[in-house]
Amino acid sequence: MARTTARPSDIYRLPEHARPVPPRAAPPEPPQRSRFPGWMRAAGAVAAVLVVVGIVRGSNIATTGDAQLVDVVSEDHATAALTLYGAQASTIEQLREREDIYGNPGPGATSAIAAEGIRQSQRALNDAREVAGADPLAAGYWNSAAHSEVIEDLRGLREQAELIALLTATHDTLYSGAGSIPLPEARDRLNGAFSDSSQPTPMRQWADALLEEMEERDRVSEATQAREATGDLWRFEVKKVEPAADRLLHHYVARLSPATINGLRGHPVAGPALELLERDRGPVP
Repeated sequence: MARTTARPSDIYRLPEHARPVPPRAAPPEPPQRSRFPGWMRAAGAVAAVLVVVGIVRGSNIATTGDAQLVDVVSEDHATAALTLYGAQASTIEQLREREDIYGNPGPGATSAIAAEGIRQSQRALNDAREVAGADPLAAGYWNSAAHSEVIEDLRGLREQAELIALLTATHDTLYSGAGSIPLPEARDRLNGAFSDSSQPTPMRQWADALLEEMEERDRVSEATQAREATGDLWRFEVKKVEPAADRLLHHYVARLSPATINGLRGHPVAGPALELLERDRGPVP
């Protein structure tokens, strides 16, 4: 009987080298390793940033020639000292410009200038004395007792200017009708301000003459003479006031580096103060 099913041995088999091979994916290549460790790459990035920052900062402080470094701490301390000096010196200068206290803008405005100078001087003094680790010369400057004396002098000038404003307004009301104060108010204020002998003699004489004039006693001559004497007294008092310890300040600033001094010249507050200091005490290097 014939076989209808082929036996495995009857199937033709291809040789091994001729059998088809199914495609296989290529194995992944191993990752490329950097030639430099991670810490070296991070350090290089930081170094690049520092180089850029150095170039930018160097371009800001460069001068003709080699770049000069500004001592920021010294500049801050010098700024505190010059701010104190400037508050005093600029106020005194403005008051001296108004040595004719009866001229425009008048004694009332002059009193306001003195009051503002007192406020700025006291604030600058307080700020300077809070500075820590300052140069001994700088600390010696703002710790000088002369600063309190100058502030008291300015306070005295402010009070004098206020009284002169009162006397002037009363005088003008009595003799020209152009005064800005009613006579009853003027009488009360004069009696209160000159109730004792603490005020300067010319001002007391002026007040007495005005009060007697209000009682319909002719004192125009006495009042006019006392007014002139009060103006002379004001000029004398203003010329006496000087900024405190300015020689010590000049010596301190002169010891700073040229780059620091140049930085101070460009400061909006210290710059004008340094200009006043050099005008009065001579240039610094």
